Amino acid sequence: MDDNQVKFAFVKEVLEKHGKKIVAAIGEGIRFNQYQGTGYMETSAGFTVDQSNNSDGALHITAPDYLRFQDILASHKNRKRAGGAPVANRRERSRKGFYTKSIYRQLSPIIWDLSFGFTEEVKQDIRERFKEYVVS
Repeated sequence: MDDNQVKFAFVKEVLEKHGKKIVAAIGEGIRFNQYQGTGYMETSAGFTVDQSNNSDGALHITAPDYLRFQDILASHKNRKRAGGAPVANRRERSRKGFYTKSIYRQLSPIIWDLSFGFTEEVKQDIRERFKEYVVS
C-alpha cells in the first residue's frame, strides 16, 4: 500500500468520523428544541464522503431544507411576547440554532486532524488494517 492510498484512507476516516459527529449534533439540536412530528428531520439528516481519484475529500451534509429555516427562526426569534412581556418559559428562552452551530463547531477539529493527525503511527496503523482486510 503506497503513501497516496494511505493518505486517501486517512482523509476518508477523518471525514467519516466528523460527519457522524455533525449528524449526531443536528439530531440533538432537533430533540433539544422539541420539534414534534414524524421524526423525519432526525432520520433524514446524513452525510457522504466524496473522494474522486485523489486524496482530497469533500464532506457533504444532507438535511431537509426546512431544517435550515428552523435554525434561522430559532436563532433570531424575538425574545419577548406580544405586548413586550418577557418570555417565562425557560425552554422557549433557551431555544438555540443548531444546524449552523453543528457544522461550524466541527470545522476546527477537522482541520486539526487533517493537518496534524497524519503521523507515522497512523500510517502504520492504516497499513496494518489494510493487510488484515486483504488477508481475511
